[in-house]
Amino acid sequence: MVDILSRHGTKLAVFTALLAIAMIAVIAGLYLAYPGYADHTEPSVAALSWRLLEGHPVYHGLEAPDRTGIPYGPLSYGIHAVIFALFGGSLATGKLAGLAAAISAPLFFLIGWRCWGLVYASAASLLASGFVLLLIPFSIWNRPDPFIVLFVVIALWVMSSADREKPEWTRTLIIAIAGGMAVSLKVHAGIYFVPIAFLHCYGRGFTHFFSLCLAGAAVALAPFAFSAFSLADYTVWFSLQAAGKAFSPEAYGPVLKKALLYLIPALVFFPALKSTGKGEKIYFLSYIAGILVLIPLAARPGGGHYYLYPFFPLAIDMTLRFSGNSRYKRFSTTILLVAAVFVLMLSVPVQKRFLRNLDWPLAASINAEVKDIITRFSGKTIEMGYGEKTAGGASYDLTYYKSLLVMAGNPYSLDATVGAEMLKLSIAFPEAAIERIRACKTDLWLVPKDEAPFAMWSYYGEPAFPEVFRQTFLDAYKKSTSFTYFDIWVCRE
Repeated sequence: MVDILSRHGTKLAVFTALLAIAMIAVIAGLYLAYPGYADHTEPSVAALSWRLLEGHPVYHGLEAPDRTGIPYGPLSYGIHAVIFALFGGSLATGKLAGLAAAISAPLFFLIGWRCWGLVYASAASLLASGFVLLLIPFSIWNRPDPFIVLFVVIALWVMSSADREKPEWTRTLIIAIAGGMAVSLKVHAGIYFVPIAFLHCYGRGFTHFFSLCLAGAAVALAPFAFSAFSLADYTVWFSLQAAGKAFSPEAYGPVLKKALLYLIPALVFFPALKSTGKGEKIYFLSYIAGILVLIPLAARPGGGHYYLYPFFPLAIDMTLRFSGNSRYKRFSTTILLVAAVFVLMLSVPVQKRFLRNLDWPLAASINAEVKDIITRFSGKTIEMGYGEKTAGGASYDLTYYKSLLVMAGNPYSLDATVGAEMLKLSIAFPEAAIERIRACKTDLWLVPKDEAPFAMWSYYGEPAFPEVFRQTFLDAYKKSTSFTYFDIWVCRE
């Protein structure tokens, strides 16, 4: 099969890989044009990134009045802030970086064809595209995951092009930078780079490994030198979240099911065992260990199988390596091609579901109403409030448009996700936040139409806001004007 492809189908292999990448580009383009968001955290990330441009801090102390800090790493906001600085603030630019990262990952495998040959690189790119399409929307949203994948791919690309007979200090530094930037997105992202560090440094000595780790740590910590990123506030908030969430037994099933896809390298590792060097064996075993470490983390509340997603470039790289080592080369490479087709087939219903859930007329209508409200009440400060429907309900989706308010220069002091996390962790709602409501610091609040303000329940099955906060809001504000989707609540005084 591979011989036939090599002789007659090289162009077909490249065309198929490019077609799969084009599929990602089409979906990315549609989502870029879509006048809304598909996930509740995406507008929060966009709003915090925009506020970063305005000089506001991303993280806040537990007693601070702002309840908006989501404990992703600094680079999660820095990337989008750069995009906003270059292209301005909009829903589209708030999604642009994540979509670009998703398209770039399979392209890097195709670019690296000189290492493996055009046919093998095309198969690898095809499988990479399959993973991207299978993990939609996790693979294309503006949260850290697409960027972590891109940094893993870059590190692999640099490692694969290194000369094993040379020290390769420049490549070591690039791998360290990629790993450090990934950790600056999510703390646990270092796990994805451990196998890469082991293989790259194998035979080059402990000094190489230590230098790589030290440089990576320096890159990860560098953003905290800026006043917008408080290391103390970030550490406290992140530590409370990490310690306060118990494992969720019912979540293990979906995570373990998805984990099977990341065992593709095992199918070619064992046939290639006798001809595989010690360094590559360590590479494989540390990869398996990383998966085992992350499975429990993925099963915690707020986690998910997408925690494993950045492992897929490693899985592809190993499959390529072990296919080349195996005495059963045809069988091993066929595994790669079959896996690519299999994952792409699995991704089809995921793509359909994602595109079907994009309600273009509704999103355009909500978008237009929020912009109209901004224009009508020019000179007033406006914030997005929350209603009474459970998080995840249709009216909750209305709050996804809060970034439009923030990009128009309005304040951003309250987020339901952060409020729910605080109550889940038994952290007292700060008196400063309640006092801010009592003093009507924000002129107007948008609340989903005909709903009680701030009465919603969180994903954890608990109130998202404490009763004292809700009652303070009702004492301080009254419903004034109603639009198609929102009620306007104004200060009683």
